[in-house]
Amino acid sequence: MDKSTRPARLFTFAAAGFVVLGPLLEMVRHKPSIDIYFHDGYFAIPNWMATLIAAAICGMFALLYFGCGRLLRIPLNRGLSLANFLLIVLPLGTLIFELHSIHPNLESGLDSWAIKFVLITYIAWMICFIVGCMLFVLNFSWTLVRVARTRA
Repeated sequence: MDKSTRPARLFTFAAAGFVVLGPLLEMVRHKPSIDIYFHDGYFAIPNWMATLIAAAICGMFALLYFGCGRLLRIPLNRGLSLANFLLIVLPLGTLIFELHSIHPNLESGLDSWAIKFVLITYIAWMICFIVGCMLFVLNFSWTLVRVARTRA
């Protein structure tokens, strides 16, 4: 097992899990689409597509980690890679769970706690995603410094 591709494998397994989970959850519990209003635009996204978007995000990180590991020929920091994985995948999983379980309660308009939970989940996911991306850049930079030190 090549040490430089371990984080890529984690993200690949997460992407495969989301690819299988999306259509499976759609078959088990069909939920209405997510309505997003953004800059005078109206978007209706089916829940299974949101799950596939999560799989695409994990797939992009898998490609980044695989490419960086092969390009530098030295593994990225394992602890930072695991923290990046947790910061990206756990909030995505929570978001997918929330979309398939709490989202129908929003249609009635009676559950204010559900609306607050949805907003907190979205904000927390965005913060974790931004921190995870910054952590990847930090991990890559740290690895570049290590490579420069070993070659000097």
